[in-house]
Amino acid sequence: MGGGKLCVGLPETGTARPMSCLGYTVRADRKFYQAGGEQEGRDRRQYRTCEVRSLDLFRVGDLAEWEGKQLPVCAREVHMQGGHLEFTYVLADRSWTWQRRLGNPKISGMSLLGTVKKCAGETVQLELDIDSGRPGQPCYPWTWVPTTENLMYMMPQAGTRVSLYFKGDEEESALAVNCIRSGEGCKEADLLDVTGDEFNMFTNGSRRLIIRGSGREIKVTKKMHNGLITGVYGKFSVHTHPPGYSIEPGPRDGAFLLDLGQRRSAIWGTGVDKYGQKRNGGFLFGVDDMETDEIRREAERVIMRKLYENN
Repeated sequence: MGGGKLCVGLPETGTARPMSCLGYTVRADRKFYQAGGEQEGRDRRQYRTCEVRSLDLFRVGDLAEWEGKQLPVCAREVHMQGGHLEFTYVLADRSWTWQRRLGNPKISGMSLLGTVKKCAGETVQLELDIDSGRPGQPCYPWTWVPTTENLMYMMPQAGTRVSLYFKGDEEESALAVNCIRSGEGCKEADLLDVTGDEFNMFTNGSRRLIIRGSGREIKVTKKMHNGLITGVYGKFSVHTHPPGYSIEPGPRDGAFLLDLGQRRSAIWGTGVDKYGQKRNGGFLFGVDDMETDEIRREAERVIMRKLYENN
């Protein structure tokens, strides 16, 4: 029956008939530029409009036979003129109805807390706090952005508390960041606190080799040392310092990188940085202080691009 109707896109009514004309105006619509213009492969002719004044009644979506062409009615206005209704129609190619996707500006810059349910590749599936009380909700795989950029893939464990940061006005722009240490969320750091020993981890594809030391010393056989230096066990991706020690690299850390032929690695744990600030997490380092500062600046730039590009 009656009532309003909602259409997604221009409706196809199946009606085509001639349209009388009281006057018309041809325009080159600015939507051509809003849609990206030539750079997006747009054709100016598709965004040329004819605003036709007529006494005939047409619906949006009807085809008007006008000037030897059949053009869809893309928009309509109606006015009372001298006691009768006069219509102004926009006749144009269907491309004219293009509309830039509208996001939600209120979510841009917002962070939501959630709990990691599962990790796959470089994504994490989160159970968001705002979904509590609605069991059975599917968990979307959000991209994980570690503080150490992409050097060490220390993915958060199931049960870890994580922030979901929306860098733009689209839900798809969200990134999982800021692994919040609590309970069993960071098992490597928990293991470090319990044992008080230093650990080294080497990464070769999906395989991990973790070597436990004794206090601040890590000793291996000569054969294993040669395997580490020649890359048999992969990259020196991260190591820890015992609790209470600085989380900044020591002289032996830089020297070991030189032996390996690596430019950078990372330190994981809780401790005091070179500025005397207590921090926890993963921190990149290089062969010396200058290289360490440069590597960290590079990582910050990469993370900022991921967080803020295409906003």
